[in-house]
Amino acid sequence: MWDVNKAIEHLNSHAEQGSVGYCARYVKNAISAGGDINPWPSIEGAKDYGDALLHRGFQVISFESSFISGDVVIIQGIRKDDFPEGEITRDHPYGHMAMFNGQQWV
Repeated sequence: MWDVNKAIEHLNSHAEQGSVGYCARYVKNAISAGGDINPWPSIEGAKDYGDALLHRGFQVISFESSFISGDVVIIQGIRKDDFPEGEITRDHPYGHMAMFNGQQWV
């Protein structure tokens, strides 16, 4: 059985002070630390983890929902050319993935 508290404990204790470029790896490891021992498929970008999360019992929720500990967000990749000049300094083709720890997204 998956234990959200163990997942959050792992997430918080392994969080870096800033981005290191491995968001999906950190969230995956937190989910696994919570007791999910199923092997993960080989996925390159954080933006592509939706099906793997659904397979593990996560559900799609409305962005207007109240978030609870263990919720995971996936953000699609972005291109700096889609933003006003200077607002984004580089492309982020792999997207982003984070878990909510009850207080903030990590």
